Amino acid sequence: MYITPPFNDINNQEINIFLKSCPFITIVSSDDDGKMIASHLSIDIIDDNSVHGKMIGYLASDNPHSELLSKNKETLVIFQSDSSYISPSWTEKRKSVPTQSFIDVHVYGIPTIIKDKKRLHEILDIQVGSRESKQEKPWSSNELPSNS
Repeated sequence: MYITPPFNDINNQEINIFLKSCPFITIVSSDDDGKMIASHLSIDIIDDNSVHGKMIGYLASDNPHSELLSKNKETLVIFQSDSSYISPSWTEKRKSVPTQSFIDVHVYGIPTIIKDKKRLHEILDIQVGSRESKQEKPWSSNELPSNS
């Protein structure tokens, strides 16, 4: 991702705050032929004593991207803020082009696919807990059929 010089100061603390503020991301992978596939999913960042934490989320097992992610290839995750148009008419020097104000963070890594049902339920409970706690009658993974 191209970053213009005034904005390329990397501050890990600010990045961590931003990552945790983005519960919905885009994940991009390519197959052996170079064909790209993107999926959008809810995630949580959990602290694990690493610089930026660990991202957890889930895809439906019948999502074609799930199989691709299981091949242990580098994957791109895009965290994206809202954006705002910036008009050259708002600046003293009007001899520029319009631009956008936004924050994006691109994260590269190799995903780990979890197949253990107990661990999958733990991940689901973390994700559900961070979203359902505000509901009048929160849903729980305990409501899933026993074979899930």
